[in-house]
Amino acid sequence: MEATKKAQPPRETTRNPEAMEKQAVRYRSLNRVSVGRVLAARSAHGDFADYHERFGHDEAELMCNKCGRRKSPLHAWTCIKSNFRLSERFVMKFLQTDRGMTYLVSVCLLLSL
Repeated sequence: MEATKKAQPPRETTRNPEAMEKQAVRYRSLNRVSVGRVLAARSAHGDFADYHERFGHDEAELMCNKCGRRKSPLHAWTCIKSNFRLSERFVMKFLQTDRGMTYLVSVCLLLSL
């Protein structure tokens, strides 16, 4: 008794081209360095203590130059020595959405990060 599998329709892997173009236009006007900082925080791949320890980067700076705390993906926005500090919970929530990402990029520009 062999279980028969039903043929499933292929998943659509491409997004709507018009929506992608709108998103691309929105991000072209943003500062590239700030967008890079937000994307690094979203992916957790960047100049962060956990990242450097995981990959054995012995000469990397693990502590923040301003406050002396360990660098984390959210540290750019939550540093206690920053002029414009945000809560970790707030930043985590905003990193999950495109609109939130745009907001955090604008905060990076204000902070000159």
